[in-house]
Amino acid sequence: MKIKLLFLLILCTTGSILNAQINVSTGLNSAGASQIICNNDFFWKIPTTTSGIAKVTAGLPGTWETTPVAVTNAGWINVTCNSTGETPGIYVFERDFTIAPGTSSFSCNFRYACDDNINLLELIAPGGSSAFYLAGPVTAPYHLLDNPPVTNVVSTPVPGVWKIRATVHFIDNAAAFLISGYINVAQTTPQDSSVYCCTGTNLFNNGNFEAGNVGFTSSYTYQPLAAPNSVIPRQYNIVTSAQASAISPQWFVEDHTKCINGANSKFLVVNGRTMQAAGTNSNIWDQTAPVTPNAEYKFCANVKNLAQCAFDIKPQIRVVITGGTWTSGSSAYQTINVAAGLCNWLQIGGCIKATGQQLRVQIFLLEDGVGDGNDLALDDISLQKKLDQPSTLSVQNQGGTPPQILASINSIANTDDFLVTTACNTTNPYTYQWFVYEVTAAAGFPMVPGTNAWSTNLAGYNTQTASPVGPWGLTTTFPGYNFAPNKLYLIGLSIPSCCNSCYADKWMYQITGYFGFANPPQYNLTEEMKDYIKAMIKEKPVPVNPNDQSIFKVIPNPSNGVFQVAFDKQTSGTITITDSKGGKIAEKTISNEKTTDFNLSDAGSGIYFIKLNSGDKVYTEKMIKQ
Repeated sequence: MKIKLLFLLILCTTGSILNAQINVSTGLNSAGASQIICNNDFFWKIPTTTSGIAKVTAGLPGTWETTPVAVTNAGWINVTCNSTGETPGIYVFERDFTIAPGTSSFSCNFRYACDDNINLLELIAPGGSSAFYLAGPVTAPYHLLDNPPVTNVVSTPVPGVWKIRATVHFIDNAAAFLISGYINVAQTTPQDSSVYCCTGTNLFNNGNFEAGNVGFTSSYTYQPLAAPNSVIPRQYNIVTSAQASAISPQWFVEDHTKCINGANSKFLVVNGRTMQAAGTNSNIWDQTAPVTPNAEYKFCANVKNLAQCAFDIKPQIRVVITGGTWTSGSSAYQTINVAAGLCNWLQIGGCIKATGQQLRVQIFLLEDGVGDGNDLALDDISLQKKLDQPSTLSVQNQGGTPPQILASINSIANTDDFLVTTACNTTNPYTYQWFVYEVTAAAGFPMVPGTNAWSTNLAGYNTQTASPVGPWGLTTTFPGYNFAPNKLYLIGLSIPSCCNSCYADKWMYQITGYFGFANPPQYNLTEEMKDYIKAMIKEKPVPVNPNDQSIFKVIPNPSNGVFQVAFDKQTSGTITITDSKGGKIAEKTISNEKTTDFNLSDAGSGIYFIKLNSGDKVYTEKMIKQ
């Protein structure tokens, strides 16, 4: 008997920025894994039959392409799940996929094989108002992957639900259908930037969930039905406010964006497990985005606990990153307990320095609570590259005896002396840092030992004279520093940012050739050199009354992040730990304590400031984490 079958391979490529990859293969379950024979295909439908759902079937050894197909886990489907018992006829198979607002294009390269007829292969736009012809009719008996490709490019596609539609002709009862591959989506337009952390492109696809269950993965199971008690523990859904209330009357919540500007309507709801072994957790949201190594990014997510009538466990979640380090924030668990109210959301997040070309963010939910509840909503999850500060550096040789150098932010005048990082003014102890040192003309322009000086907006220090200088203003001649003729100097201005700001750190510098030297070529400060310059700060970032000697020590210092604060006497007050950018890392209230312990092993290496507010006095110490 001849075998009548159709085999189709889809491999779709994208434009310059890939934000989503949708596996459109047949024979998969909701997690994207191959299914066993006679299970329902989770995505593919047969609208021309009463059953409406394609069945997973088996191939015939030696004739059918091996299943599941490698990489995509695709499997064969037909109507009956029996590979030799199909009723001859013409069938339509459809698979929905969602294109989010802001998608610039998707381009597909299709390769297919069939024995007998494929009448038509199409992409159907939202609403069915237009169709993109892909292939057909094809009657050549191709059993394996030896078909020439056909291509289709969809530019600026209409957002909404699209369909892959295949009209096939099963001539006898040995027939089945298979698609293997992806839809890759390029997105370049920012989405809802006003409700994310910062203005600009969100590197996460479908962070507002308006496109439905696309763009992310979860170890929980997707349950699309919104009915009373339809979303059970270890399931999630993408819903509107009305649908959330239909699932549980206690799920009283509105879309985060809608609460701010009236737009959008969908968000993610999660029914968390409870009563599991101590420490058990699950990855409820997972996405990877392309990033630039050493660049700074800001991550934010809006979360809200969904109450239960009794024994209501408040969810505890943690955010884990791969491919970067926290510069502000951590992966510690935090309890979500938001006051009741439709629009009462809690924004969580932090700032990240990328270490590779991809950054993976995972949200884990703790599941060992005793009781009910542990339910939550998530919305407007974003990862955005911090903006470059629009500042420049001007340096001018003034001549004279002794020689002088004038430097200023922006133009050489002081009329445009301003900073854009005002969001950091309440957290950063200093808002900028000048640095200057002599260099030699050797390769790499190495620093001449004992010639460096620095000044923040508060205070400074000159190693030439081993004495304080400054503060130097945003336009300065570096009073207290001794320039000499026939020398080369590096003049620089660093403007640190913080996690409250959408701007990245700014480093501006240039080598100045002084009297008799031609201007040398510019060069780039290495990350190690930048760290060294940061470490040149020898004074406390906040001036302290000289009569107020510190009343505590950090033991050990440097440390691996686990350390003790030891007081001279029993002490009460609030201890706040900030990083070098002013971002709050930890805070603790003490009462009549002689010692207190901290664990910052989750934080990155660097300099941290420990501030004690006790009565009307403030004490600050520096701690170095290795």
